[in-house]
Amino acid sequence: MGTIVLMIKESFWMTLLFIFFSTFTIVRIFREVYFVNKYIMVNTYVDEDCQEIKNRIESGEFPDDKMWHDITYVLDESITKEDYMVARNITDNLGDIFREFMKASITLISRGCDKEQIDEQFFRIVEIIISQLAMCKSVDSDVLISHVVAQNYKNLKFCIETNQYEWFKQYVDRLNEQVFDLLKDNQGNLCDAIIPCYCKTLVKLIQQDKIEWRGYLITQFFSMVKAHFFMSGNNNLKYFFRILTSGIHYSIEKDKEEAFDYLMGVFSELSISISQIPQAFTDVKMYYAMIFNKIMSDKASKILTMTEIIFSNEISMLEDCNWIEFKFYCIEELKKLKNNSELIKNVEQYHIQTVLCAVDFRDKYHGYLCVPGFVDRIKENINSPDEVSRVVEDMMKILLRCIFRDNIPAFTLMLGEIYNCFDITTPSNKLAQKELFNSFLRLLRRTSTLINQQYLELTFEQIKETIVSLDKRKAVSSDFAATIIKGLANVIHLEKRSNGVIYEVVDLLYSFSAGDTAVSFIVTSSENKKLICRSLFNIGTDCIESNDEEGLRRVSNSLGWLAISSLKQGTGGLTKYILERAEELYQIASEMEVSQKTMTFLLTLFTTIGTYCCKDPLLYIYRDMIIRSLHGADAQNINTAIRLRTSENDMWNNLFENKTTELTSAFEKEYTKQTKIEES
Repeated sequence: MGTIVLMIKESFWMTLLFIFFSTFTIVRIFREVYFVNKYIMVNTYVDEDCQEIKNRIESGEFPDDKMWHDITYVLDESITKEDYMVARNITDNLGDIFREFMKASITLISRGCDKEQIDEQFFRIVEIIISQLAMCKSVDSDVLISHVVAQNYKNLKFCIETNQYEWFKQYVDRLNEQVFDLLKDNQGNLCDAIIPCYCKTLVKLIQQDKIEWRGYLITQFFSMVKAHFFMSGNNNLKYFFRILTSGIHYSIEKDKEEAFDYLMGVFSELSISISQIPQAFTDVKMYYAMIFNKIMSDKASKILTMTEIIFSNEISMLEDCNWIEFKFYCIEELKKLKNNSELIKNVEQYHIQTVLCAVDFRDKYHGYLCVPGFVDRIKENINSPDEVSRVVEDMMKILLRCIFRDNIPAFTLMLGEIYNCFDITTPSNKLAQKELFNSFLRLLRRTSTLINQQYLELTFEQIKETIVSLDKRKAVSSDFAATIIKGLANVIHLEKRSNGVIYEVVDLLYSFSAGDTAVSFIVTSSENKKLICRSLFNIGTDCIESNDEEGLRRVSNSLGWLAISSLKQGTGGLTKYILERAEELYQIASEMEVSQKTMTFLLTLFTTIGTYCCKDPLLYIYRDMIIRSLHGADAQNINTAIRLRTSENDMWNNLFENKTTELTSAFEKEYTKQTKIEES
């Protein structure tokens, strides 16, 4: 074609271009022919030398040093020059030599050959074969690496099939030494390629029930990994877990019970060993998941073995959040095995144990905090006091751990879980409600003395939210209502007094009784309203006894507004009861020498209500009752109390319907009048 072009064009440059490309093509053809011929020649040479070695072995002779040197030299040269086809051919021939030697070894011994010489030849062959792995560090051919690894597996497999245990052990030892060196050199990719050789060897041993062999392979490899860890600090545990996983999977698939139990025992010991190595689990979490999922899907009858390992108290996986997330994953999967009652019972405790671990991590744990099924457990055992009590105790374990570890987010989450448990109750479930409410009271006592008062505040907020929710659902019986009131009132009696608890309890009891925050189970029950007032009175006397004048003032203020509310509702009996308790509280405070400032504050209850009663003749009976209560009080203090609470401002103007001055004058006039009558 080029000649035709030249004949047509008769161009100098075209002729020159043709000559150049023709020359290039011819040179390239000769080059390719040379290399092909070279490969053929080198491979022919290798084949001849290796055949000579095999012939000598068959005839009962041993190859001399020069033969081994020549093979090693060619192998090294082929890898250095990247003649990978030659290297593969040498690998295949060395495999054949190894297997031929193994076959002939018994014959050699029977002919009287020296055992030491036979062992020496074995070591030389194995050394050359395994040294190829070290040479592969500089190899850029995955095909060659895979070929070398495959030959090593064939050799180990041949040892197994011919029952050559001692040489199998020696081969494994030398292979482990090579892997150890590769680990030291950070040859991770090469190690990744070699591990399948171990995996297939383990499977072969399990298949043939070679228990002792299997134990040797596992033990020696694990010892090598541990030795490397102590030397370098790099655990490389993934390699050993990969081997174990392959063995466990095969044992499950082929129903090899003994092998499964053995490997799971190794897995357990290994898990304990790595539990104190920071972040160790993160490197091997994939294999844990593979083993767990395989057992779940194909051998659920053995799942207890796995769960005992995962949730063992000896295994904590120090500072590893992935371990917590894995345990939560296992818990969710285990809950699907509903037919195994023994397992489900254990899972409940495993779940609580895992949550406690997550709480301990505090802000280091960023995963999902999977709350145990407390609501379902309450629902299933709503009429069993003992079971409900156990559920509450489990919740308290977590809540108290939250406090101990100062984990506010988890504490808030668990408070919400108590709310959710209440949310499934009805008035007929008063025993369960009482048990749940008692958990709130225990938390109040526990958090009352903490420096971080946020725990106390959160608990009170949740109590209020829970009671309001129960009230909206009409889920509070008269019996449980009394439990709520008495429980809150009694919670103030602590070994170490907490004024914060007292103030919160007073405000909470008042909020349930009056105003927009009032709950129906109290405002619709005269008994409950009276119980609220009695509870406030008892808190007031406790405040007097402990010199807590701020608490006393809060009690007085609450009683005063409850009295106003009672007057508006026309509940005369309750109004009278409140005023009697207020008068008694004032008298006790006077006898206990409470400060003048607080005594004046207490008087504002009487002067304000007395002024309010002046607006309607129907309320004069309570006005007169109040005036009688003020008999013996200091007149100056009474005047001060009147000015404090009846000055013209929006609060009192709204209460007195913009007749503050008029009603105040009317009360003062009536007070003066009745006082003079009593004095005369």
